[in-house]
Amino acid sequence: MILLLTNGVNIVLDLWFVVGLGMTSNGVAWASVIADYSALAFGSYLVLRQLARLEGHFLRERLLALAAYTALFNVNANLFVRTLGLLFAMAFFTAQGARQGDTVLAANAVLLQFIMLTSYALDGFAHAAESLIGRAYGRRDWHEFAATVRAAMRFSFWTAGAAALLFALGGNALIALLTGLEEVRATAAQYLPWMVVMPLIAVWSYLLDGVFIGTTAVREMRNSIFIGLAAYIPIWWLTQGLGNHGLWLAFMLFTLVRSAVLIVYYYFHYHRPYRLNQWR
Repeated sequence: MILLLTNGVNIVLDLWFVVGLGMTSNGVAWASVIADYSALAFGSYLVLRQLARLEGHFLRERLLALAAYTALFNVNANLFVRTLGLLFAMAFFTAQGARQGDTVLAANAVLLQFIMLTSYALDGFAHAAESLIGRAYGRRDWHEFAATVRAAMRFSFWTAGAAALLFALGGNALIALLTGLEEVRATAAQYLPWMVVMPLIAVWSYLLDGVFIGTTAVREMRNSIFIGLAAYIPIWWLTQGLGNHGLWLAFMLFTLVRSAVLIVYYYFHYHRPYRLNQWR
């Protein structure tokens, strides 16, 4: 409900401010700010309504116990650093594409929408896994934990496979929907095979992000990003002679290394100690 409200308000205000009032980028910014504060207000209302149903109330002394916030701050600090690393990877990719000319930059921007489309689908299962795995982990219910991982994995793999098939069969049509420039279309089509492979590799990172957020093991997530970057930059340097294909190869291997690190962390943190059977 909160996501629907946030995105709905954002879309309506974007159209009103930008198209109706001609506010351009200022209109986009104000729409985002108002949408976020609308979500905050609605979320606060839901919390207060639930408290009323439970005949609960805020305990001032608990809210002012600053030491209790340490774990929350630690989790968010690691998530923040991890996000900075991910943003750096994307910004570096964009910058290196821009060095190859406007057409390559535009073609890469079109293909990145394929990745965003996939992420929206896979993130849904990751978000569901976060809450369900968090509950199971808090209860130390390893049967529920394994069952949740199995279910999230099954849906994620089917979705990743469907995305790869969609891009293989309809990638050129999707490119045509995203740009009307023939030169950009032709350039994007050259690098379309990378989009077919990407969902099959990235699915692990989306899935295991949900697992690790659910168990608040965010340091492992942070480490996976920076280990991936340690492979990403040297590989890009060594493959510059391949042009934009080398850039996509480096980005693909960044995703692959990140996924591999998360799998190793998962195996040694949860699978082996608790003999989970979700791989079967």
